[in-house]
Amino acid sequence: MAPRSTSYNYSDLEYRQALEIASRFGLVEELSTLISDPRYGGAVVKPTDFELLSAATRSTSANNGKIIEMLLDSGIDPNVCSTAGQNCLHISCESNSADVASVLLSRGVNPGSKDENGQTSWHAACYNGHEEVITLLQKEDGNVLENLATLDKDGRTPFSAALYEGHVKPALALLEILPGESNYYVSKSPTMQDVAITGSLELLTALRDKKIADFEISNSESTPMHHLHATCTPEFARCLTELYDPFCVDSAGKFPFQLFFERWLAHNVPENLDKTIPLDPEMLKILIPKDHEFSNAGEVKHAWQLVCAGLEVEEICCTVDIFVPGECYYYFSRDLATLFNHGVLSSYESTRKISGLVPLFGSLKYWTRYHFCSTSILTLLSQVMDSSKFNISLQAVDDSYRFFNLAMSRASPEVIVKLIDLGVDVHRRVPEDMSSSPTSLFETACGEANIETFKAILENVTSQSINAIGLTGQSPLELVVKGSSLDKTSLIKALDEKGLVHSSITPAIPLIIEAAKQNDLSLVKCLSDIGHDPFAVDPHGWGIPQWAIANRQLDILKWIVEKSSSPSQWQLAPCATWTSTDEAKTRKQILDHEVSLLHFSADLPDFLSYFFDNHFFDINISTPYGRTALHYAAMRGSMACCLMLLDQGINLSAQDHEGKLAVDYALETGFNELASLLLASGSPLPRGQVAATGDMIKDLTFNEGLKLARRRGFEDSIMNGNLEQCKIAVSQGCLINHPLPSCHSCPPIFTAIRAQKPVIVNWLLDEGASTNSCFCKRHTTQHLFSHAVIAMDSSSFIEKLLSAALKSRSITRVQLVDAIYQTIVKNNLNVLKLILSQFRENINEYYNAWKGGLNSALGGDTAEQFKSALINYHNPVAFANRTPLQAAASVGNAEMVKFLINQGANVNAFDKRNDTPLIIAAANNHVLVVRELLRHNAFVETRNMYGNTAMSLAVFMGHLDTVKVLAEERPSSLQYRSIEGSNLLCTAAQCSSLATFKYLLSKGLNIHHESDDGIPMLAFPLLQGKYVDYLSQSRWLDGPLPAHPSNPDSILNGAIIFCTTSQIKRLYKSLPPQDAGVLLNMRGRYRGSPLCLAVCRFDAKTTSLLVDLGADVNRVGSWFGTPLMCAISIRNLELVKLLVRRGACLEYTDENGDMVSGVKSSLPYPEITWWLLVGRFQDQKKLRDHAFNGECVIRPWSGKRQYSTILKGSYGRRWEESTLDYCIRLAGLRRMMRGEAVFAAFV
Repeated sequence: MAPRSTSYNYSDLEYRQALEIASRFGLVEELSTLISDPRYGGAVVKPTDFELLSAATRSTSANNGKIIEMLLDSGIDPNVCSTAGQNCLHISCESNSADVASVLLSRGVNPGSKDENGQTSWHAACYNGHEEVITLLQKEDGNVLENLATLDKDGRTPFSAALYEGHVKPALALLEILPGESNYYVSKSPTMQDVAITGSLELLTALRDKKIADFEISNSESTPMHHLHATCTPEFARCLTELYDPFCVDSAGKFPFQLFFERWLAHNVPENLDKTIPLDPEMLKILIPKDHEFSNAGEVKHAWQLVCAGLEVEEICCTVDIFVPGECYYYFSRDLATLFNHGVLSSYESTRKISGLVPLFGSLKYWTRYHFCSTSILTLLSQVMDSSKFNISLQAVDDSYRFFNLAMSRASPEVIVKLIDLGVDVHRRVPEDMSSSPTSLFETACGEANIETFKAILENVTSQSINAIGLTGQSPLELVVKGSSLDKTSLIKALDEKGLVHSSITPAIPLIIEAAKQNDLSLVKCLSDIGHDPFAVDPHGWGIPQWAIANRQLDILKWIVEKSSSPSQWQLAPCATWTSTDEAKTRKQILDHEVSLLHFSADLPDFLSYFFDNHFFDINISTPYGRTALHYAAMRGSMACCLMLLDQGINLSAQDHEGKLAVDYALETGFNELASLLLASGSPLPRGQVAATGDMIKDLTFNEGLKLARRRGFEDSIMNGNLEQCKIAVSQGCLINHPLPSCHSCPPIFTAIRAQKPVIVNWLLDEGASTNSCFCKRHTTQHLFSHAVIAMDSSSFIEKLLSAALKSRSITRVQLVDAIYQTIVKNNLNVLKLILSQFRENINEYYNAWKGGLNSALGGDTAEQFKSALINYHNPVAFANRTPLQAAASVGNAEMVKFLINQGANVNAFDKRNDTPLIIAAANNHVLVVRELLRHNAFVETRNMYGNTAMSLAVFMGHLDTVKVLAEERPSSLQYRSIEGSNLLCTAAQCSSLATFKYLLSKGLNIHHESDDGIPMLAFPLLQGKYVDYLSQSRWLDGPLPAHPSNPDSILNGAIIFCTTSQIKRLYKSLPPQDAGVLLNMRGRYRGSPLCLAVCRFDAKTTSLLVDLGADVNRVGSWFGTPLMCAISIRNLELVKLLVRRGACLEYTDENGDMVSGVKSSLPYPEITWWLLVGRFQDQKKLRDHAFNGECVIRPWSGKRQYSTILKGSYGRRWEESTLDYCIRLAGLRRMMRGEAVFAAFV
């Protein structure tokens, strides 16, 4: 019996899915098996006929035609349609599937059938421009001309559809078979308009040869001349002028030249420089009248005005490169010269008698583009000025002030300086449309500018001006404080350096109060530093303290308190109005006089705690109306603040002048739970009977109230450090491991640690308090030990805490490591030494406590190894899982770094981002730490996961001191190269650190060195003005620049970056075999060869795919070297394993003839070195773990191999040397080299 087909094993759902997959992917044999299944005829189980046919039609498989035939042979109607009326012939014409279309046409499917959009198969093919399908339809369709005259719902014939979408070749092909009747060319838009958009002279000529009636008629809104594309040739435009007026206007009043110029600008913006289209002088001759004047209904516009109007809506710079985002290049220089050579500017100035700058500013003032390129605008202005016949001052040109304001809002100090040089007066009143009230550009800058722009303007302002009242009636300082600038402090410092004088005339609200109202402490401090009284008050008597509390700015309050010499300076009591919170059921508002700051902060726990800690106020202080802070807290419904006030002993029986208690205020505003708390705490009954009060009283029992009071007393004793009262509280039943009233999670030992009461902590530990950690939402802490080292510095208590935790085995290795980490972050070396000393003394106990989670290789007698494992443990809760040494390097404590290294810390440890201590210290500019790490032989060549070394990061961050240390101690660090081949000069230019850039040049770095893309390092600093000035002055720009051809672009590299693995594979398979083979191993313009790029992107799947496709694993493909060297450089062991197992060699000879060793390069990465030397042989079963002194059977596997030595240089045979002389000399060389280490190539 034949074996049963696997299709019978499918469930109904699996069978349906299998049919769809087989149809979609062209699986002929599988589909044949599935069709033979009895369930194929069931409408419930299988997909609909159209779903199957359409899946096969849309398939990209080479078997799609055969699949269609199989489905049709199974009984499916070839004319079946979707709900939109679209049959599979429509779909095949859209997707350019000629095989499918041929099968369907042979089965009688009508190409003239329409879908719901009125489109035939001809329309589908023409809209998508598929020539092969169009040719097939022409051969197979029996009603070609009838179907070519069919209109879709958009009113287009197939020819018009192809023309509308810009498909020139299909349109030309159709013209060869179409007669000259106009019904074949009907379109929603004028035919000649679509022709003009294509810019095809061949298409225009062919249409004119048809002599179609009404062919040259345009609509009333525009002519084809208004639709010329940026790529249009002069020949095409000249041909159109034979039919249409090149100087007419459209319905919007625009001329053909104006629209063409705007399209040309828009076309060039996203292009690379080498792909921009230059402005053709011949096009200017065609589209601009000889007198450069355009007329419309009596209004005359000059060509220069139209050019300026175009510059208003489009940018004049293009993309430098798609791989250099954010950078641009001013390409318009050459094209502006073309316009000038055509006489556009000179004609305008001759006829209008004004400078060409005037209309230019009239357009630039409306600049709305996101990108504001200062370099391009400055160059544009300079070009116009150099070519202009007028030496104009901008003082009276209003539009220049509008553009000045725009440049200021875009933070462009370079443009600001240029405009001031051209005559813009920063003290003149700006035009009224800019500001309805009088103001000047300088005053506007005071309120809005950033510091760079402000400094540029300030250079042109006298010291008298910065102290004078301006057009606004306010001083510059007042404008800065009240303005919206984000650099207010810097602006004030700049004014002060210019000669700011403190005025005797002060505004109604002192400026320092305005700063406090803005919650800006730095601004408040700055004003205080230049002489403003920090204790000034506004007309309502409010000073900085009141506004700080009202805006909840505790840091401002603390600053003013510390600033004062006596409490009377800041403990003001002005009038204030208070309203109940939004949560109140009944709104209540009170107006009080002489309101203390304690009342101000009655619903703010942080502020109350600060006041209580410093004992600033009598807790029972009241307003003249008799209200205490408890009245305010009750009215505002703050449970936490009421508890804090009660804990401080506030009088619950205090009444206001109406005899109301705090509980009355709580009940009046609907805070019944708070009222219940006050009653439970001993408050008298409210003055008026409230319905809910009786129930509240019934719910409270004497015992509960007594327990609550004792627990509060216990907490108060802990906070005050009163040991005797704590003992009494415990004797009265308070539990040492039970949470206290103020927090429902933390036990007393946490509270004692937060209160920094070591005596209480020690007593609690003696009493057996638990050292287990707890989770608390109110007090953020990871565990007890980190909480302790963060909150307290007492070594004795921390030692006792650790001993108690070790005894109860409640401390884990992670918790101890985190405590060490927090100690380092806090810079507490003494506590760190204590923790490690305590660990060393009790190492056996710790081992026994943790042995369940330790490496089996660690034995109980390996104390140093066990200690080293702790000191090098990666903290899982720290940033990037860093070790203690990495944390110390980040903090910058050189003494702590030295101590940890002496304790066995690994100076080359990696964190989660492959950062070593040296990389971390260099990134943070900790020079002393860098020196200490280098003294202990830290590797400088190590790279993190982003490809940065310690030197490259220091250069990128602009840390010149660190750069100097690394260069002096390890000169090899200057040899850094990125994967693109750029050296450190490129990195320095990116960080805008001119000092670092100069230093690197002084160390001999080659500024003419080129990266893989052919760009010299000189190109990057030339994008910034300060570098250009320095390079010009220091003569670095003299002499010819080297020009080496760059590596070509690779589409395969682009696919690796932007596509999935399956898409990369499909792209490779779709290429001609010869081209695909070249691209697979080609070192591309960016990031090297495809295999090196995939490795550097940590992409194991793509790496494996490329090797499967035949990529050479031993080809040098980047500045790192071979793909294996790339994998080693980025410390990716998995990729190293993959490449070695796929044939990658560990050594190779570079282009200079030097031997490069993968093992040597892996030395900074021990896990990679171990695998290369040992692990890979264990994987091959050639090595196994065995004690060095044990017995084992040794089976040699390498065998004996011959080798030959290639002698190079002076050791090789010389030209004049005889064979005998050479043999004699060779024998001597052998004797000399015997026993010496030499580099040899094994063969």
